Amino acid sequence: MNTLSVIIPCRNGRETVGKCLGALLAQTVKPGEVIAVDGASVDGSVEIIRRFPVTLLASPVPLSAGEARNMGRERATGAIIAFLDADAIPDPEWAERILRAFEEHPAASGVGGSVRDGSRSLAGRLEYLSNFSEFIPRGRPREISTIPTISVAYRRVAIEGMTFIPTTAGEDTMFNAELRARGGTLLFDPSIRVTHLPARRGLGAFFRNQYRCGLAFVYPRARFNLRGGVLLRHPWLLFLMPRLSVLLGRYLFTRWLPQFIVLLPLLAAGEAFRTAGVIEGRKVVRRGAY
Repeated sequence: MNTLSVIIPCRNGRETVGKCLGALLAQTVKPGEVIAVDGASVDGSVEIIRRFPVTLLASPVPLSAGEARNMGRERATGAIIAFLDADAIPDPEWAERILRAFEEHPAASGVGGSVRDGSRSLAGRLEYLSNFSEFIPRGRPREISTIPTISVAYRRVAIEGMTFIPTTAGEDTMFNAELRARGGTLLFDPSIRVTHLPARRGLGAFFRNQYRCGLAFVYPRARFNLRGGVLLRHPWLLFLMPRLSVLLGRYLFTRWLPQFIVLLPLLAAGEAFRTAGVIEGRKVVRRGAY
């Protein structure tokens, strides 16, 4: 029985939301329901969504990604609750592979997959290399500590009573950390693939996003004992840019290595903005403002 509900938050996603919905409705195994949650888009996204036979929840006020996911989940009825970003285009077997992964791994609380780079801009390529290195399409299915909500699914029973924090930065990491703290497990299956079509353009957009990623790094680690917490206790380590070494290790012996090397100066600049975000996040947490 198909018990898959797919929730898609959207905020000014005109360029991609139609492609996302079209790909969902052309799946080899159709989801039981598709719920698009629009957070007061002003670019015509709602009109595009209305062209598809999906449930539309249109908010009159802007919503963070976490708020939109919570709203969609309240409406969802499936035993498997999947989240897909409006700028992520799923492969035709995406839904089928999610359901199969849950059948083959009955202990898994959540399942997510790999992300391919579909960007057509320098900013998009930099974002992919910097932020999706753990989720490149390679390797075998394996347990993982967190999976981004660009493409993830959970058993409803595993996330009962849980909600996403009302933000667009780090809400997925926080959600997954809470799930694991409750004894849940997450499975990464690289055969569950989406193509990311980021709308961000220009280096300024990339640097601003890296700053937000720095903020998002802090909040889950201030609450849970997650990998990387040492950087909050000893922030001077941030200036050594340890993530660049981590990224190099992940791209070594892969086809992405030449791109990483060529773009290393810009990636390092992005890490400087990310470091600034971490430092600011530490101040916010220490003030008790988060």
